[in-house]
Amino acid sequence: MLDRFFAPMCHRMPERTLALEGVLMPVCSRCAGIFAGVAAGAALAWPRLPMTAWRPLLVAISALMVLDVVTQDLGLHPVWHPTRLATGLAFGYALTTAFVTQLARRPA
Repeated sequence: MLDRFFAPMCHRMPERTLALEGVLMPVCSRCAGIFAGVAAGAALAWPRLPMTAWRPLLVAISALMVLDVVTQDLGLHPVWHPTRLATGLAFGYALTTAFVTQLARRPA
């Protein structure tokens, strides 16, 4: 059931996907990090920075994630699940926290 839900969102390549007790997760390690970051960002929404502070952070985090993707796809390093998880987590957390922070600042 989870495979059908996540299939349109993630490539789910086996070599890029973590296995739990021998069963592949329904998303790759980077997407797992992004989803975990989104959940954590929505739950914590900290720090509450203005969007002018979030923009350069989001650009930097996105650049790190793209750098990891490009260097991996060019064969400069193998699949490193810790970096895939970390860049996804950072991206998901920052994006969601920035979004939630901006929603909280809007007048009702």
